[in-house]
Amino acid sequence: MLTGIASLARLVRGSKNIPGGLTLPKHLRTKPRTNLSDLKNVLTKHITKENPIDIGSDIAAAKADPKYQMIGGGIEGRGPSIYRGRTLVDDPSQISTKKQMAVLRPGESHFTTDPIEAAHHGYASQSADNPAVILRMLAEDANTRTTRFGMTKPGGGHSIVSNEQQAHIPFLMNIIIRLKKMGWSDAHIFKYMKQLYKDPRPKNIFNTGGIVSIML
Repeated sequence: MLTGIASLARLVRGSKNIPGGLTLPKHLRTKPRTNLSDLKNVLTKHITKENPIDIGSDIAAAKADPKYQMIGGGIEGRGPSIYRGRTLVDDPSQISTKKQMAVLRPGESHFTTDPIEAAHHGYASQSADNPAVILRMLAEDANTRTTRFGMTKPGGGHSIVSNEQQAHIPFLMNIIIRLKKMGWSDAHIFKYMKQLYKDPRPKNIFNTGGIVSIML
């Protein structure tokens, strides 16, 4: 009986259709994530100015920011894209020595399904002359490798990617996140925009998507 209940619960969470031809009410259906919905969530969700990237900084962020949620504050589920937070220019002095970095092979990097989580990692490493940036790439374009355990196991929410160079900069998302993380007076947003434009990574500004591409 318990197995049947669990199976039904999984079905309800993952589909708008349930046995017997019935349909779930609209407010109970799981909406698929898109790049646009990710942008909307970045705009509307609370993004703490703290940088919670591990247990210690997670607890510190909760103490410093009453609005910060240790669980459920990011963007849940999977969408078409994965994200990486880093500094605009590689800085060897900022490479983490945490245990999870040991799984990376030369040329590999971590990506996550949550752009807000990615932002925390990028902003934890930035400096005045080397700002944080969030990269995005389609999950189907990523050369990924999984591990048996931890966040990089299948379905763990993180990906080990070997072709980061194919990721691009979601321009408007980066602007929104920077303003939320740093505030207007400290973001130096026009300088930051100039730095993003000068970066050689693709930004899809005026291609087939036109001005809409830069906004997403």
